[in-house]
Amino acid sequence: MNCLINFKTQKKSCIYLACGNALLAVLTLLLNLRFEPVCYIASLSFIIFLVLLWNKFDNILFLARTLFLGGIGYFPMVVKIVYGPDAFFSGLERTTQDFDIVLVMYVATSLALLGNEIGLYLGERGQKQTVPRHDTAYERSLWKTIFFCSIPIVLWASYEAAKSAGSSVLIAGYASEYQDLPMGNIIAIGIICLLAMWVMLQKYRFKYAWCIFISLASIFLGYSIFLRGQRQDVLTALLGITVCYALVKGKSYKITIKSFLTIVLMYIVFEMWGVARLVIATTGINLKHLFTIIIANATDASDAIKFGTVSPIATTFSNTVWLINSGNLDFAWGKSYWEFILRTPPEFLYPGRPTDYSWMFEDYGLLAGGGFFELAEAYMNLGLVGTLLIPATISFLLSKAFYNTLRKQTVFSYFLLFSFLGVFFRSTWYQTFGFYKAFCTVIVLYFIFWLVHEILVIWQNLMTTCVHSKVILSNERSEK
Repeated sequence: MNCLINFKTQKKSCIYLACGNALLAVLTLLLNLRFEPVCYIASLSFIIFLVLLWNKFDNILFLARTLFLGGIGYFPMVVKIVYGPDAFFSGLERTTQDFDIVLVMYVATSLALLGNEIGLYLGERGQKQTVPRHDTAYERSLWKTIFFCSIPIVLWASYEAAKSAGSSVLIAGYASEYQDLPMGNIIAIGIICLLAMWVMLQKYRFKYAWCIFISLASIFLGYSIFLRGQRQDVLTALLGITVCYALVKGKSYKITIKSFLTIVLMYIVFEMWGVARLVIATTGINLKHLFTIIIANATDASDAIKFGTVSPIATTFSNTVWLINSGNLDFAWGKSYWEFILRTPPEFLYPGRPTDYSWMFEDYGLLAGGGFFELAEAYMNLGLVGTLLIPATISFLLSKAFYNTLRKQTVFSYFLLFSFLGVFFRSTWYQTFGFYKAFCTVIVLYFIFWLVHEILVIWQNLMTTCVHSKVILSNERSEK
């Protein structure tokens, strides 16, 4: 136990461990090993993965980053080891779930975990050791301006999200009336503003602020999102609130036994809701029935192992590996990342912008459940090298934004971190482009808030000057 505790303090040790794991994984591919020896090596990789997760229990954000990056990529290999080389890890496209494809996914994930460790480490090391300064009067007033400006924005986001998602899953099947949002970033805008309001509340207190925040959060997250069957965005907001709560206090959020049990309970609730949103409108609320479906999906290997959102997202990864390795698709060499810039304007402003790559599988007759996993896009662009470099870059930016906020505590530093916190689960699961789009959104929102605040400051100064001038004139007249 003491060894584990001491290991947590050695962040470089995690890099060495992840490096050894990556080398072992690469050797399984280079030596073209058979299923049995790969099982033993992969099992060791899973143990190393758990150790890397243990090392992140002092920072819930980095834990989540590592968990989903490695968990999605390793899941297919876990299924193969437990149920055999012919087992399926998804009920979707079966032709891309062969063991040789899963082996490449395993190697790519091992490289991604190494890149993740390097990125998180360099993001912290690159920060200057500054002492968090006390907020200036200017920033206190800026936070208050942001709080009040965010109220109509969150209400607008709530209205648009509810309108676009259709009826509640209590009275209609999930996605039965779903339409694309007029702006794909509406929910992200609402979450970012909600997080800004939360940070302001943690820093300063004023009358009715908590009532306003709780009411808006209930309307936006509860009524407009959760009751429409969407889980990812609610989880994103809850994670952001948790991270910011600790950051305002000058620390990262550590996982304790209590918080761990809470997370497990939340997972069960949200997993049940994932099933409930598909059947509740027709069968009603029946907890026993929901538990039966969940357990059946998790344990029935006769068809395929279907594990929540992990299975369909892993399918986008396997589909991409199959397309590249079979020669049906050439390496993009960074094209999809360059197209981030072209896809920046909303569709109604640029109808001819490049399409989302999550739709490309239909062109090749492959089934997919939506989204385009980070490692799938990285592999499509640069192969196994990409699965090392891209996660390292994203983790570096995440770590740098986190420690920048921790040490500086400025309004702008928080907004930069909101680029990740505002879309964390959706971008982690579905596409890296979400982080980039959130960053652009954050810059625009911050500029608008800053501009409104400057106008208010100028107006306040003018009014103060006018009042002061009137007082002077009044005094002069009194003297005469």
